[in-house]
Amino acid sequence: LQNKEYVCRGHDYERLEAFQQRMLSEFPQAIAMQHPNHPDDSILQCDAQYLQIYAVTPIPDNIDVLQMDRVPDRIKSFYRVNNIRKFRYDRPFHKGPKDKENEFKVEVENKQCLSVNLFKANTVLLFYADRAFQYLPVSRRLLFFLFLQAFFDKDYITKHPGDAEKITQLKELMQEQVHVLGVGLAVHEKFVHPEMRPLHKKLIDQFQMMRSSLYH
Repeated sequence: LQNKEYVCRGHDYERLEAFQQRMLSEFPQAIAMQHPNHPDDSILQCDAQYLQIYAVTPIPDNIDVLQMDRVPDRIKSFYRVNNIRKFRYDRPFHKGPKDKENEFKVEVENKQCLSVNLFKANTVLLFYADRAFQYLPVSRRLLFFLFLQAFFDKDYITKHPGDAEKITQLKELMQEQVHVLGVGLAVHEKFVHPEMRPLHKKLIDQFQMMRSSLYH
């Protein structure tokens, strides 16, 4: 099994954390790697056991079936996750000098523009606004501020005058996200259980900090 990769199917509705614990129980001496970065030689050539587990997205082969209106949804659901030969996953990649304090400060050499339905995305955020900070690790909460530091920094704006329009668009989208979170927290304020009031207060504090940082 050394230095090999496998795609595994988890149990129905099994969370990634539960799958990881299940694998670690089969390899009790293994050390779980807490990042998706490619293992370096010190890991690949050492005598210890390491497990690197992350989620992958299946890429269906039968695209035509998924696009047919007459095909029932249950059949489409089958082909989305079965008879799959290709999978996609994301992994950090750095070119050029790396800023250890902010990994988003990397020069982009090639890009594709994809149109995303922000209304649908914001609708989902509205339902999960009360969980926006509850279940995310601290590192994920800092992503918002890392984006601010990377792209709204005066030095970046001065060195990249051609990105002014994109920076403005990014700011508008982030403002929209903050607005949706504010609406979600307002709903949470009306229905939150008394025992959850301390959590709600924490969510409000985090939200206020995000909003003030963005407008600043």
